[in-house]
Amino acid sequence: MTKNIKLLDCTLRDGGYYNAWNFSRPLVEKYLRALDESRVDVLELGLRTFAKEGFYGPYFFTTDLFLKSLDLPTHSKIAVMVNASDLIKHENGIAAALDMLFDERINSPVEIVRVAAHLHEVSHIPEITDLLKAKGYTVIVNLMQVSRASDDELTEVALKMARCEAIEVLYFADSLGNMGKEDVVRCIHTLRKEWSGELGIHTHNNMERALENSLAAAAEGVTWLDATLQGMGRGAGNAKTEVLIGELESRFNNTFNSESLISICMTDIEDLKDKYRWGPNPLYYFSAKENIHPTYVQTMHSDMEYDPNVVMSVLKRLKGENSHTFSLQNLSSAVMGTESTSTLQERSPSELFTADDFLIIGAGQSVREYSDDIKNFISNNEISVLSINTSTPLPNDLIDAFVACNPARILIESAHYLEIKQPIILPLHQTYNLHGGILEGMNIFDFGVKIDSRKFEARSFDCTIPSSLGAAYAICIAVAAGAKRIFLVGFDGDDDLSHRARSEMNHIIEAYNASSHDVPLIALTPTTFSVTQQTLFNPLVIGTHKSS
Repeated sequence: MTKNIKLLDCTLRDGGYYNAWNFSRPLVEKYLRALDESRVDVLELGLRTFAKEGFYGPYFFTTDLFLKSLDLPTHSKIAVMVNASDLIKHENGIAAALDMLFDERINSPVEIVRVAAHLHEVSHIPEITDLLKAKGYTVIVNLMQVSRASDDELTEVALKMARCEAIEVLYFADSLGNMGKEDVVRCIHTLRKEWSGELGIHTHNNMERALENSLAAAAEGVTWLDATLQGMGRGAGNAKTEVLIGELESRFNNTFNSESLISICMTDIEDLKDKYRWGPNPLYYFSAKENIHPTYVQTMHSDMEYDPNVVMSVLKRLKGENSHTFSLQNLSSAVMGTESTSTLQERSPSELFTADDFLIIGAGQSVREYSDDIKNFISNNEISVLSINTSTPLPNDLIDAFVACNPARILIESAHYLEIKQPIILPLHQTYNLHGGILEGMNIFDFGVKIDSRKFEARSFDCTIPSSLGAAYAICIAVAAGAKRIFLVGFDGDDDLSHRARSEMNHIIEAYNASSHDVPLIALTPTTFSVTQQTLFNPLVIGTHKSS
C-alpha cells in the first residue's frame, strides 16, 4: 500500500534552538544536497522573525536575500516558520508585521509558510493566513501544545480553522513530548470532526515515542510528517529523518532515498550531537510526564555544570508551577528558591573586606595569559579580590574570598572547598537542601540571593540579581561591602563562551547599568562586554599602592 505522505525536514529550524540558528555554510550546502537527493518533499530552513537582542545566526531570520545566496534544491520545496505571537504583538499590527517579513511569493524562494500558534492565539489566524495567501504562499498552521487541550477545545479550534480557506494543512505538535499513540489517534479523530483538509504532525522524543507517534499518525491518515536529521531539535529532539524515511519506504512503499543521508548524519550532524547533547534521557521523560516544558531541561542539561541530581531537584520544584511554558525567571527561581533547614545566619560582606577597590576574577583565558601581570597588580595595590572559580592560575593567598551562586557550580566545586582557607561566599540558605550536609564544616560565609530577571539590588545581607551566574553575585557582594570601584579580569566575552552564557552576561551588565548602583565596572583585561575598558599595565589605574 502506497500513501501520499509529505515529509518535512526542519533540522535547521528546530535544531537552531541548540546553536542559535548559526549553522556553517559548508554544513548547510551538504545538507541541501543530501536532502534533495533523499527526495524529502519540504525543507523548513528556519524561522522568519524580527531582530532580537543577542546573537542569532542567519536561520533565525531566513531572509529572502540570504536564501538567494544558497544553492537551493530542485526537488524539495522551501518553507519557513513564523510565530503567530511575533505578529500579534507587533506594535504596528499584523498586516504591517507581515509586510515587513514577507515579500510577494513571486519574488521569494520560499513557497510554504508555516504559522505556529498556541490555542489561545487562533482567533488571529484568519487574518494572518488570509494575508499570507494573498501574497501567494502555501499556508500551513501548526497548533502547539495540543496535549493540554480537551476534546471540546480541539473541536472548537478545528471548526475555526475549517472556516479559514487559506489554510492548506493543519498540523498539531506534541510540544511537551508527552503524547502516546492513543493520544495521537484521539487528537486526529477530534480534529477530523470539523477539519476535512490535510493533517500534519510534529512529534517530540521526550518519552522516545516520536517515531512511533509519527507512524501511528500516518496509519490514521495524516499525510504530513515532520522530522530532523539525527532528531536534532529543541529538548529531546524529534523523529529522525533518516529512520522515518526508512520506515515509510518499507511500510507504505513511499519512494524516498535514505542512503543519501548516511554521510551527513554520521559526520557533521553527529559532531553537533556530541557538542549539544540533544536526545531522550530520564530528565526529559520526567519533564514530559509532568507537563514541564522541555526547554527547562535543555537549558540545564546542555550546560555541563549541572549535575543531574540538581536538574531533578529543580524539575520537582517546577512541577505543578504552570511550567508548560518556558521562563528563564521561573527557572532561576526554581534553582535558587529552596527553603533552607540551615541554622546559619546571613552576614554582610562588609565584615570581610577592608579595601574599597575590588577585583573580580572571571574564568576567561586572559587570566592565564596575563597571570603574572594580575599577580603584580594585586601585590602592588590595596584591593579586595574575589574569584568566581576555585580553579585559577593565581595563588590562593592572593585571593580574599571565593564566590559561588549557581547550585550546580557549588556542587561541582564543593570537593575543593575543604582545601581553601579563604571564606567561600555563597547563598547557603537557598542551596542547603540541594546539597544536603556536604558544606558542613567548611569556611562558608552566607550571603543571601534572590533571582528576578528585571532587578539588580545589593543589600547588606542579601541581594537580588537577574541570573544565578557567579559574576552577578560577585558584583553584588562587592557593592554590599562598600566598593568604590569594581575591576574585572577574565571577562573576555569571546567565542569560548556558549551563546547562552554570553547573552546571560550581557543581560547582567545591562541590568546593573540600569540599577541605582553607581559603582563603576572596569575591565583590566580585553573584553567584548559593554564595560569600561582600562588596562592592568597603567600604574595609575588604582592610584593607591601598598606601602612597602
